[in-house]
Amino acid sequence: MAATILVVEDDAAQRELLCELLEEHGYACIAAEDGQRALDVIAGHRSPDAVVLDMVLPRLNGHEFLHELGERGERTLGVVVVSGFGPVARFAERFPLVRAVVQKPVEIDALLQAVQSCVDAGATSRRAR
Repeated sequence: MAATILVVEDDAAQRELLCELLEEHGYACIAAEDGQRALDVIAGHRSPDAVVLDMVLPRLNGHEFLHELGERGERTLGVVVVSGFGPVARFAERFPLVRAVVQKPVEIDALLQAVQSCVDAGATSRRAR
């Protein structure tokens, strides 16, 4: 069964492009346009294997999304932050779920490597339980 990646991106074209890219590389993709929708997806479905997260989002931004995940007790879901802002890595370090930061414009190989790393780490964590 393909690993499922939740893509959280407010720009519809970017969101679609990220999902197409992930699907071309064997992943299943769930798309969400903001952090609140992403939390709803996680609460209502089987948890994804990893999240690709833009930080600048309407309704519930990336920081708020990460904080809320932590408040809900999430400890194993790996997050790849994708952002066009340079200092994001500094903020992302405050959140243990963030496993990688990929700058926009996205370098495809870096994104795929980061996503696979999150999927692998999550599978290891689930087996350890």
